[in-house]
Amino acid sequence: MSAWYQFKLLLEHATGISMDALHILVGVGLQVLFAALFKVSLRSWRPWLFVFVLLLLNEASDLWAEQWP
Repeated sequence: MSAWYQFKLLLEHATGISMDALHILVGVGLQVLFAALFKVSLRSWRPWLFVFVLLLLNEASDLWAEQWP
C-alpha cells in the first residue's frame, strides 16, 4: 500500500470519520483555501478545477492501492 493511502486510513481511524466524508470535507477546505490564497471568488472556475485535479489524482491513487477481487 502507498504511504498516502496508509495516511488516509490512519486519519480515518483517528478521527472516526469515514473516508468518503473526509474526501468531501478536505475537498471543500482545499477549495476555500485555494480561493483565499489566490484571492479569487469561490464562484470562479479556478478553485473548482484545482480541487477536481486533486480529486482525480486521489481517486487514481485509491484505485492503485485498493485490491478488489
